[in-house]
Amino acid sequence: MGVVLSAFSSGAYFGALGPIRNPLGIEGFTNVWKAVLYTLAPVLYAAIAIAVFMRLRRAMGVERQQLKWFAYAVAIFAIGTTLNVITIAIDAPRWLEWAANAIFTAAGTTIPISIGIAILRYRLYDIDILINRTLVYGSLTVTLVALYFGGIVVLQRLFVLLTGQQSTLAVVASTLDIAALFTPLRRRIQSFYDATRRG
Repeated sequence: MGVVLSAFSSGAYFGALGPIRNPLGIEGFTNVWKAVLYTLAPVLYAAIAIAVFMRLRRAMGVERQQLKWFAYAVAIFAIGTTLNVITIAIDAPRWLEWAANAIFTAAGTTIPISIGIAILRYRLYDIDILINRTLVYGSLTVTLVALYFGGIVVLQRLFVLLTGQQSTLAVVASTLDIAALFTPLRRRIQSFYDATRRG
């Protein structure tokens, strides 16, 4: 239904191609497509997630590893879809729309790739390492980015209070802090996920 409605959207590729118009487009169809997307997509994604989770709980051995690959790919695709929907829902800048479309397109390839890996049953147990690395480095990246920008804001305010003007020393100090925190923070996050998995 979404594909058929999107084919008759007035803006080519939902307006992502700028002034280029869809020759088959019908005015107002974009709003119909968005209504379908915002109501049906969350329900369908929830149904898919529940189905995979239920199957994963019952599966054992190789089947469990196969489903882990698929679930990992679905999670990546869900992130790409969420970014894409956010850029459609809000008046996002052009660069953000293009980035979201690129991530969504790349994420879409992960599902057939994961199915191929599961079918071939080649080194399936590496998925545990991949999931672990994704969780550790994803958490580490988010934490370091938050600390970096938080450090810059705090230090800039401190410099303004002390000297009355901003300073590039805030950026330098934040960068050095992040470099110093990288290894101990990575070890802490890794040990947390290891303890969670054992528990």
